[in-house]
Amino acid sequence: MTTPELRKSVLQGDKSRKTVFAKALVELQITFNIVRCNAPEITYDTRGRFGEQYPGLITPPN
Repeated sequence: MTTPELRKSVLQGDKSRKTVFAKALVELQITFNIVRCNAPEITYDTRGRFGEQYPGLITPPN
């Protein structure tokens, strides 16, 4: 899902929650839950799960 699609889906027109949404995306990136997708065929700002983007960097829990 692209960032604009996600924003539209989550905010549902409520612009008062834009700042909270932006902070939530940053927090998810800081904790390595999500990452911007860097595939060459992706043209929009798109986020995905960190483990799917970088599977070699994830250590499974014991």
